[in-house]
Amino acid sequence: MARSGCPIDWDQGKKLWWSGNEKGVGGVGVLVKEELLKVVEVQRRSDRVMSIVLALGHVGKWMDGFDGVHGGHGFGERNVEGRMLLEFCDEKDLCVANTWFKKKRKVTFSAGGNQSEIDFVLVDKNSRKFLRDVKVIPGELQHSLVVADIDKKKLRKVVRREAVERRMVWKLKEEEARAKFEERVEELVSEDTLDMGSCFKKGVLKACEEVCGKKKGRRDRGDTWWWNEEVKEVIGKKKEAYKIWCKDRSEGNKTRYKSMKNRAKKVVAKAMREGAEEELSKISENPNTVFRMVKTMRKEGRDVDGGRCMRGSDGRLNFSEKDRGSVWKEHMERIMNEENEWDQVTDAAMLEGPVERVSREEVVKAMQNMKTGKATGLSEVSVEMITASGEMGITVMMKLCQDVMDGGGIPDDWKLSVVVPIYKGKGDVKSCGAYRGVKLLEHAMKIVERVLEKRIRNLVEVDQMQFGFMPGKGTIDAVIILRRWQEEYRDKEKKIVWSCIKEGW
Repeated sequence: MARSGCPIDWDQGKKLWWSGNEKGVGGVGVLVKEELLKVVEVQRRSDRVMSIVLALGHVGKWMDGFDGVHGGHGFGERNVEGRMLLEFCDEKDLCVANTWFKKKRKVTFSAGGNQSEIDFVLVDKNSRKFLRDVKVIPGELQHSLVVADIDKKKLRKVVRREAVERRMVWKLKEEEARAKFEERVEELVSEDTLDMGSCFKKGVLKACEEVCGKKKGRRDRGDTWWWNEEVKEVIGKKKEAYKIWCKDRSEGNKTRYKSMKNRAKKVVAKAMREGAEEELSKISENPNTVFRMVKTMRKEGRDVDGGRCMRGSDGRLNFSEKDRGSVWKEHMERIMNEENEWDQVTDAAMLEGPVERVSREEVVKAMQNMKTGKATGLSEVSVEMITASGEMGITVMMKLCQDVMDGGGIPDDWKLSVVVPIYKGKGDVKSCGAYRGVKLLEHAMKIVERVLEKRIRNLVEVDQMQFGFMPGKGTIDAVIILRRWQEEYRDKEKKIVWSCIKEGW
């Protein structure tokens, strides 16, 4: 096959660029899809080596819906890859700096008579004000150098975000702290007040602050778990030596800076080694610690920094905070207010008469079945505080349960909850459907729900075929049973018929 300088039209909108010889005993070819047919340059170096340069990532000349990302001073027409780049910038709160400056020279790559802008400078939207200019410097090569000028005077030191304080509730596990907390709650909470729920909330929060105290959560310091006072002192001296050397470039200052730098490396290495040994000793004493560490690592690996732009029900992307809030509100209202159809048929007989009084045993058992270490609602009252308050906590919960049973309604704090969207690990990060909404409810309300649920379960007979929301089994067990039936019928070469009810799934 002779060497060809023109591409061959292939089936289904594809083209083949190839390089061969007259004997037809060797050659190489590249098959390009229809959406990538804009080829900038083809180099046939030999019968077995050839290269093709494709023009990709064109953001286009105009904004076209990407306000704040595209400055409106681009080059050429936008393609699929260019749109993907702009959507990525929207998601990460970036902007294409090249498009914010009006220039006569925009081309960054030229070959074979084709010109394109495929090299871009991406900066954070908040840092765009520091840019003075973005320009293209031509040269003899196909690629041109892209240079961004930054106004150094406008740069400011990054201020770290203050850590959020939280109450050290875990101290209530200690007997001494628990006794002091219970005594303090009895002093602050009065049983004669009309709004006992509000009084109890204020009392336990104040008692927790006085007995347990507050702790600032770790700021975003990275992997500096080995940080200590010695490291802090050495790093400070090294920085001071560097500042002195920058002002006076003498050999003495340079030698002193290098000496402090080497010393800092040794101290940091020592601190990291001692920190690792300390962590290993903790794991040896408490093996369950390793599972918590692995769980934390898995969560960090699944974190998604999305949400900069969300896709609404109409398919359009929303970028402003107000529009994103409206999209989330519409989505959560739709999925959380959806009711399944019910034919009003029950197998239990209707009971009439006064509501049975809530007993102390019911409340105590519900409190014992509550899990600890969970996030609280807006009131910040946790189940650890309620349990540690002793008889006062039991009395308050009995009164709240009885008020709900008698139809008195629920406290105002229970009517509001925080919904946290958690990424499922799959799907489009800009779609609300790819997130699982988790509601942070009041722990006191959960106790009331457990008391009410226990009473309902004692009155209603649930069919054994019910797997969801049943103690000791779940829907996974039903799936395993169905899968086992399927394998048994397949081994016996028998047919099996499945009947699925939509409302049941």
